[in-house]
Amino acid sequence: MSFRKILGILLIAAGVLGLTVRSVPMPRKSHRADLGPLEIKVKESRRVEVPAWVSLLLVAAGTGILVIEKKK
Repeated sequence: MSFRKILGILLIAAGVLGLTVRSVPMPRKSHRADLGPLEIKVKESRRVEVPAWVSLLLVAAGTGILVIEKKK
């Protein structure tokens, strides 16, 4: 398998994944407190939205790479 073929497949897979999973959780901060035998942990996270146009662009770019590869 050539590098271009692998790149095309990876771009298509990333685009399809972006279309199916609309938002990705990103860990932000973690706080920890020890109070004798008691331990408290707090983790903050936020969700990052993946725009549909970015996912479609990845699919189109991956398809373009695979089509151009087959023409040569």
